[in-house]
Amino acid sequence: MLLGIAGFIMIGLVVYCLISSKMNAIPIFVAFPIIIALLCGFGPAEVFAFIKKGVGTTMSTAILFLFSIVYFALMNDVGMFDPLMNFLARKAGSNIVLVTIATGIIATIAHLDGTTAGT
Repeated sequence: MLLGIAGFIMIGLVVYCLISSKMNAIPIFVAFPIIIALLCGFGPAEVFAFIKKGVGTTMSTAILFLFSIVYFALMNDVGMFDPLMNFLARKAGSNIVLVTIATGIIATIAHLDGTTAGT
């Protein structure tokens, strides 16, 4: 039960710090779990074993995200998606339903590079 409460407290702190822009996201996601694990009574060796197991299971996904962010950002910068965007905008015209559908498709394509600000 203590671990569950500690987990909810950690999630609350992470969300608060991210929303209030108190810290950068990377130190938050690295430091908070380590600090909470140490406060819950786990030793440094156990914490590093948790880190090793977590990194080992998520490394392939992280590499995939890094590749997709770089690849789709480059493709977006060189204008690869511009013809599709222009086509969707032309076809939608002034029809509200088609504009909504085209906006959803354009947002999906724009989000392929992993940046949420553009979406």
